[in-house]
Amino acid sequence: LLARLLPVGTMSSTHGRLLVFDSTHVCGPGAKGGEWKVHFVLELASLSFLHVRLTNDKTTDSLDGFPLLPGDLVLADRAYSFAAPMQRAAETGASLLLRYRTGGVKYHTKDGKPLCLGELLPQGPVGTTFSLACHVVARPKQDAQTLPVTLHALKLPPEVAEARRRRYKREGKKKGHTPRKETVILEDWMVLCTTLEGPAATTERLMALYRARWQIEMAIKR
Repeated sequence: LLARLLPVGTMSSTHGRLLVFDSTHVCGPGAKGGEWKVHFVLELASLSFLHVRLTNDKTTDSLDGFPLLPGDLVLADRAYSFAAPMQRAAETGASLLLRYRTGGVKYHTKDGKPLCLGELLPQGPVGTTFSLACHVVARPKQDAQTLPVTLHALKLPPEVAEARRRRYKREGKKKGHTPRKETVILEDWMVLCTTLEGPAATTERLMALYRARWQIEMAIKR
């Protein structure tokens, strides 16, 4: 299955690993909220945990918490989409496939202008795909190195999009946040951000590969 999903040439047969990053909150008996956070790295081919780390519940999810090797391919949700750790991970020679994040990361078009993805997505039926080459910028106001990435988007069924919008607004109300207009629009789409490139790294194949990330959810629950 993994051999069919992986874009050709993205992993080495000798040292490439398909890694999934995730975390979960845990609490002691009688606690009303999370007291601790457990961070995991799962090697997908063997379904074995390579890294488990316990921190307080305020620790931010980060790609910096585990040593990456050239040829590794990292799958992670948008909680891990921060510009500086993404840049450092790419500098190790690893490739990234992450959920797109609207806040906390600055994306610029190839000509250096701030990217507003919601304005570029096409009209179309369920299953419509869209891809765009751009850059992640660590420090927009400084002359900093940028990370070339490609965004891949897939139009979702309306019932899925509506459920996502309700959840986003409910969580925002709970936290006292005003819903971001672009995020509300983007709930119609599944959007991935990747450093993978080439003709084999199609939107359809990357979406299928990213779905394998759910293996870590099931492994944690077991």
